[in-house]
Amino acid sequence: ALFYPSVQLGMKTDSLLTFSATTLLSWDLMHWFETNARGGALRERWHREPLHAPDHRGVAPAWIGLAQCDPLTDDGYLYADKLRAAGVPVELRVWPGVIHDFINMGRFLPEAAQAHTALAEALKRAFAA
Repeated sequence: ALFYPSVQLGMKTDSLLTFSATTLLSWDLMHWFETNARGGALRERWHREPLHAPDHRGVAPAWIGLAQCDPLTDDGYLYADKLRAAGVPVELRVWPGVIHDFINMGRFLPEAAQAHTALAEALKRAFAA
């Protein structure tokens, strides 16, 4: 289960260019997170950027939730496409009109509760299988 996943660095997607200057998740903040969260050196690029893994076959089924007005929206679409191309089952949900981190805004946005419910239902289905 992934909410607005960050699956690659450096690719200037349309959503990144459109929303990284005007919403909660700015380009500067993303750079700060990347600089401060990475830790040690990674042996392979795909360890931080799963979009660029050499092979996605056999990856666990994915549920991906996206905010429409998020710099990472296109990353989510790209990753879903990559997984599907490898035969991985993917459920993709997009919440229109909301920004990055909307799932933590439940007191203000009804979409947050909708997203929590959608994820809970997906997990219930996955664990029942």
